Amino acid sequence: MQLCHPGPSAATTFVTWACCRAAAQGQAQRAPLGPQLGATLAMALAQVSTGCLNDWADAPRDATAQPYKPIPRGRVPRPAALGLGLALGGCALAAARPLPGPARAWLGAGLAAGWAYDLGLSGTRGSPAPFVVGLCAVPMVGIRSVDPTGPVRGSLLPLVGCAAIALHLANGAPDARSDRRVGRGGLPARLGTRWAWRAARAATVAA
Repeated sequence: MQLCHPGPSAATTFVTWACCRAAAQGQAQRAPLGPQLGATLAMALAQVSTGCLNDWADAPRDATAQPYKPIPRGRVPRPAALGLGLALGGCALAAARPLPGPARAWLGAGLAAGWAYDLGLSGTRGSPAPFVVGLCAVPMVGIRSVDPTGPVRGSLLPLVGCAAIALHLANGAPDARSDRRVGRGGLPARLGTRWAWRAARAATVAA
């Protein structure tokens, strides 16, 4: 279960569903339930896929820095985590196929951002970028599954983007020293714990 990152996966899935319902309530006619369920399922699969791939990619570093995770503990074989991540990513795209084009595009962008983070961007100065894209996709998949072309409040994406940066920095700040020791060079590790916390607070204020 830990391999699936249940907390973040449940949170993002819930937000997608809530945005589906909010967008449906704004429709003059009753919105069909099918696209809302499809969007929620696709987001859940995409998030679990990203979590599995993250643990697969980080397994060598986790053996030193986070040995309590499922792969270092021997509870899940590393190839199985890779296979599950890829399979669930394909299922996410399949679940999104009946959705309107803009919702599919956002789902694909979010999944690609998550995979890009897992497969290399997490170790670069650009590590916040996939967080921003991935988190912006969460409400947009829900909204666009119900209302493909309607207006969206202009403050939504900047708000979510600032929140994503704050979340990324706050999540990485406690592990900045250990990440740097094992050669992980994401932005929180480059900033160090103190400055990562300060930057996270600044991004929160901006949001």
